[in-house]
Formats: sequence, C-alpha cells, structure tokens
Amino acid sequence: MWIRIISSGSGDHFDFLPEVTCLHFVAIWKKDVNSGIAETLHWRALYESGIEIPPILQQYIPEGKSEQEVFWKEIEKNPIGWSRQLRKSIGNMMDLRIETLVSQNLDLRSQLHQLREDQEQMEKRN
Repeated sequence: MWIRIISSGSGDHFDFLPEVTCLHFVAIWKKDVNSGIAETLHWRALYESGIEIPPILQQYIPEGKSEQEVFWKEIEKNPIGWSRQLRKSIGNMMDLRIETLVSQNLDLRSQLHQLREDQEQMEKRN
C-alpha cells in the first residue's frame, strides 16, 4: 500500500519527518544472540567482519542502565541531528552489506563456473 501511495504522483504524497518516532529493543529475556528479527544475522556479520562501525551504532550500555535510558539521553541532546546521523549511518552500513553480498555472489559464480569447466574436462577424458 505504501509503495502505491508514495509512487503515485511526483513525490507530492511523500514527506519526511526528521524526528525519532520509534526504536525497537530486544527484550531483556531474549539472551540468545540469534533472537529477534532475521536481519540481525546480517548486522552481526557486518560487526564481526572487522569493518569500522560508526560510533552511533555502537552504543555502550553501562551496568545498571537500560538501553532505553541510555539511548534517550543521547537522543534528547539533539533529537533531529541524532535521528539524521542514525539514518545516515544505517544507510551507509546497508550499502556496505550489499556490496559485500554482491562481491561474495560474484566469487561464488566464478567458482561455480570453474567447477563446471572442470567437470566438462573430466567428462571429456572419460
């Protein structure tokens, strides 16, 4: 439905509100690293790859503080700036993840092509 609404017309039906409206936190009782949405695995792969992660995506949560409390203190310093920086950082990380997946896909295609050539050579010999 949203795609239809946004794409109808010349952008007249779309506007951006630069205020933080919603953040999602994993429930404290979900201790498994794979708990939550499937996309978590992609984010985890990025973190574990050793690339530089923007500071806004690496919020330290001190002992005895809730994630919500820590994030709210950061957000209330500059709500619009924080929101923009967060969105920009997430967009950059998503672009990087796509580049990584495309690169991996190209590597796999190259390997598959080589395996097919090897198979053809083996079949010719037999």
